Amino acid sequence: MKKYKWLLYAGMVNIWAGLMLRIFGVEFPPPALFFSLGGTLKVSYLVVAIRQGRFKPGIELVYLAAGLVMLALGIYVRKVNPASAIGIALVVKAVLLKATFLFLMLRKMRAARLQPIEVTVKDDN
Repeated sequence: MKKYKWLLYAGMVNIWAGLMLRIFGVEFPPPALFFSLGGTLKVSYLVVAIRQGRFKPGIELVYLAAGLVMLALGIYVRKVNPASAIGIALVVKAVLLKATFLFLMLRKMRAARLQPIEVTVKDDN
């Protein structure tokens, strides 16, 4: 799984780059391109982890889904009514929910990796 960890880190770097472009008002390249690429890379990492059996999805996916829905709603509210504080609050809560998902996922993966493996010993007697 270590050889696929670059997907997670590259996704986070792309999202961070998109955020910095948005904050500093740079319009080319479009920040949405970096957000999309970063999200795709992070989802790819998640799919690889599930397919390899390194991560068994559970309740933490609810945090991810709720975070994504809140993020979409926050972006929509900010476009419709930029002066509203609700949009910013939704985006902040979305980031917290997504961070919670990431924390729970990594904790679950680490716990699965650190579990002892039972080894059977063949007795020749």
